[in-house]
Amino acid sequence: MGGELQNDLEKVLNGLDHIILGIKAKGGYKERKRFQMSDRELDLFLADCESRLRMAVVSLMVAETMLREPAPSIHPRWDEYQRRYRECMAELRK
Repeated sequence: MGGELQNDLEKVLNGLDHIILGIKAKGGYKERKRFQMSDRELDLFLADCESRLRMAVVSLMVAETMLREPAPSIHPRWDEYQRRYRECMAELRK
């Protein structure tokens, strides 16, 4: 994964962390009443939501980077996108 993409990804994920914290801070007891589940179930649900948001951000960053680059040929770039997405996710898990 390129250094520029890595820096962009870190900036976007840091911004996403702030968004998630803002959402959690806004929640409060009024919003908690709307979720008919235990605290443990809610924690698991929130962890899943955060994971999905992070994957969506990584996916968007990879797609935007690829759109800025000239296509190598007329073939579809789906395989390349999938490969680069997996590389980014693997880098994030380190």
